[in-house]
Amino acid sequence: MTYDDERSLDFARLRAAIDGTGQQLETRIAAEAAQLRELQRQAHAMDKRRGGPGSPDARKYALGSVLVMLGLGDVDDTALLGLLAHSDQIPRLIDRLDRDDRDTSFAGQVRALLADPEVGPWCRQWGRVLQWRQRAPLYQAEVGRFLASGKAGPDRRWRKRDITAAQLFLIRTLEALLGATFPDPPDAPATRGDAFDWIHAHGGNPTYWQEPPLPTNL
Repeated sequence: MTYDDERSLDFARLRAAIDGTGQQLETRIAAEAAQLRELQRQAHAMDKRRGGPGSPDARKYALGSVLVMLGLGDVDDTALLGLLAHSDQIPRLIDRLDRDDRDTSFAGQVRALLADPEVGPWCRQWGRVLQWRQRAPLYQAEVGRFLASGKAGPDRRWRKRDITAAQLFLIRTLEALLGATFPDPPDAPATRGDAFDWIHAHGGNPTYWQEPPLPTNL
């Protein structure tokens, strides 16, 4: 190898080292920038939560952050609800799992239970039931308060606005379930008020008509 060849090789090695260092720096800078954006998002969210620090919303956020720190930030929240609501059965459910290479941490055991083809669906179905039991009375109470407030009156300006996407979804769902047809006014497009009256007359959101079935016992 000639002197010029050695100089070229040394230069190539130096360039590769510089490029590698640059890539590492770029990766680190990108990671730190993402972390900064997440901290900024959290700070912004804290300001937007109702009541500020110490409020019920802030308390809920803090409790949820505990699960994230434990490594459960991406698990199915509905299934997790069903599992934690039956904490007395967790030891028995864990005994059903394969003991080989099991992660014995709290997060590891929760993940293993929710990933199990029998335990996971059981937890999720219980979660659906419990969510329904909480949300259905709130939905009915909210509809009742809205009607009692007089805000649904025939002269309210909101009634003349266009139908919302959520209303249209409920209309199509009710039409399919009941075999009914949302009337199309002959002289003008249907309005938000028309949709509200029709949905209410046909039972409201069908999600809250009937409690989901209980899962079979494991």
